[in-house]
Amino acid sequence: MLKVLIVDDEFLVRVGLESTIPWNEYGLQLVGSAKNGREAIELFEKYDPDILVTDIRMPGMSGLELIEALKSRKPSLVAIILSHYDDFNYAQKALKLGANDYILKSDLSPKSLIDIITKHVGTINQTIAETEVLHQDAKTKVIYQDFL
Repeated sequence: MLKVLIVDDEFLVRVGLESTIPWNEYGLQLVGSAKNGREAIELFEKYDPDILVTDIRMPGMSGLELIEALKSRKPSLVAIILSHYDDFNYAQKALKLGANDYILKSDLSPKSLIDIITKHVGTINQTIAETEVLHQDAKTKVIYQDFL
C-alpha cells in the first residue's frame, strides 16, 4: 500500500483531504498530515511516504523547499503541489524542483486529487521495480564474486 503525506498550513484543507477521500479504497494509506515543512520532514522520516501532497506557500518552509529537501532523500517521491495561485512561474518552478503535478485549490476535489495520484502511481511502481532489479543484480554480483 502506498503511503501519502499531506502538508498544508490551512487546517480546513488538511481535514478536508483527510476525511473526504477513502484512501484505503484506492490502495493508499494516509500516514499523516502536517501544518508546515518542519512537521512534514519529521513525519517523512518516521513514515517514509511515497506521495506528498503539499501547499506551495506556507510559513517557515515553502512547499517548493520541502519538495527539494525530500526529493534529495527519496527521488521516487511523487510530489503534488496545491496552490491558490494560478501563476505559471510557480508551476514552472515547482516542476523544475521535482513536483510531479500542480493543482489549483479552486479545482481541488477528492476525485481530481485521486485522478492525479492514480496517474503517477505507475511511476512509483516502475521506480520501485527498477530499484529492486538493481539491488538483485548487485546481490548476484556479490554472490558470484564470492563463489569465484
